[in-house]
Amino acid sequence: MLAQLLRAVAWSTCPCRPFALLREAERCLRGLVAESSKVSVRLTEVLESLIATGDLLEPGQVTYAEELPKGWLFPAPPSFAMLSEGVAQLFGVANEEELEGLPALRGRVVHEGASRRVTALSGEALEATLRVAGLRELSVQAWLREPVGQSATNFLSAAKKRLKATEPVDAVIDGLEIFDSAGDGIYSACWGVPGSKSGLFIARRPKAYGNWQWMLAELNGGRVVQSALLPSPGSSFRGCDEAWTTQLALDAVRGRPQRFRVRQDSSAVYLDILFPVPLWAHRRLLVLGQQVTRQKSICSFQVPAELLGEASGFLEQRLWLKRTS
Repeated sequence: MLAQLLRAVAWSTCPCRPFALLREAERCLRGLVAESSKVSVRLTEVLESLIATGDLLEPGQVTYAEELPKGWLFPAPPSFAMLSEGVAQLFGVANEEELEGLPALRGRVVHEGASRRVTALSGEALEATLRVAGLRELSVQAWLREPVGQSATNFLSAAKKRLKATEPVDAVIDGLEIFDSAGDGIYSACWGVPGSKSGLFIARRPKAYGNWQWMLAELNGGRVVQSALLPSPGSSFRGCDEAWTTQLALDAVRGRPQRFRVRQDSSAVYLDILFPVPLWAHRRLLVLGQQVTRQKSICSFQVPAELLGEASGFLEQRLWLKRTS
C-alpha cells in the first residue's frame, strides 16, 4: 500500500526532493494511521525500494537533471525489463489507468513489496504485449546497470588512488560521522563521531533537506587530512552506493568481511543481508528472487532453492560478503 501511495504522490509531485515526497505522503496518511506509528520510517524504507526498482530516478540517471539541484527525484516513464522469457519486471510512475489499469495488464500485476512483475499467459508473447501497451522496454543489463566485477583489493586500490589525488587538508568537519566496523556491531551502531581516531573511513555529513554528503576520508587523531567526495567524478552511481561498496571492500581486505545469512523453511530459501547493498546489487537479487520482510537484517530476499548457489556466489564474488550459515 505504501509503495502505491508513494508512486501516486510522485506522479503529481516529482521532480522534487525526497523530503518533499515523504512529507506529502505523510499528509495523505494523516488521520488514517496512529500518530505513534512508525509510518515515517517505513515510508523512507519504501522510498528507497522504489529507487532501487527504478520507479524513481536520481540525477545521474536523467538527461535533463543538470537543470535542477542535486538530490531531486524524477519519475521514470512506464517501463519493463524481461527477467526471463515469461516474466517481466515493471517500473515507472503513472496514474492507475496508464499502467495497471491497461486492459493488457488489468488484474495481472503481482506486487512483491515495492517490486511489480507480470507473468505471461499460456501462449502469450509477453514482450510484444507490453510493447503494444505502450511501455518502454529496457534490457535487463540496462535496468541492472551493474559495474564491471573486480576484486576487493583492486576496488580499494582505485579508491585510495582517487583519495591521494586530492589536496591535503587538516580540518575538523562539523557534523561529520565516520563508519567504524572494528567493533563488529550492527550497521547503525557503527556510525559515530571521529573522536581521536586515525585511519581510512567512509564518512558522511548532513546537507540541507535531510540529505547526506558521502566521502572517503583519511583521519589523523580525529582530524580529516584528506577526503574525496562520493560519488566520484563521472560516476553514475549514488554517493551512498559508492560508500557502501568501499566499506565492503575495506572490510574484506581487512579480513572481516560483512555477512549474510541463509535460512530455510519447508517452502523457501531466504537471504538475510546484514549490510546495505548498492542499487545494482538490489536489482540483481530481484532478478534471482523477490524482496521480503527483513528478519533482523538490512534487507531480506527469497530465492528459489535451485538459485541459492548463484545468489550466494553473487554476494560473495561481487560484494565480497561472507555467508554465516
